[in-house]
Amino acid sequence: MSSISSHPDGKLHFFVELTLEAINQGEFLRLINEYAIQVRLEPGCEQLDVLTDRKNPESVYLYEIWSDSDSHQAHLASTGFADWKAISDPLVTNFSALELTSSKKIVL
Repeated sequence: MSSISSHPDGKLHFFVELTLEAINQGEFLRLINEYAIQVRLEPGCEQLDVLTDRKNPESVYLYEIWSDSDSHQAHLASTGFADWKAISDPLVTNFSALELTSSKKIVL
């Protein structure tokens, strides 16, 4: 059963900001980049970018696009995500996420 999306293109767009413990930055980046490779293979994951700011090395940003709510919910319910949270949560001191709407016009 598909969810009804309030997004014009039906997709979900997320911008996530993670603040890391200063001592774990390198290890976290290695781990998240390995995990991102697996997430990109999941059904419905159209994009997952891991971004950093050289001026603020404690911050890591994720930009995600999911085909629909069902695929995103399946990702959140996966054992892979649960395993990732068990690894990452001790390394992250702050987390925020924005659900964004694409400004692209849909042409039919």
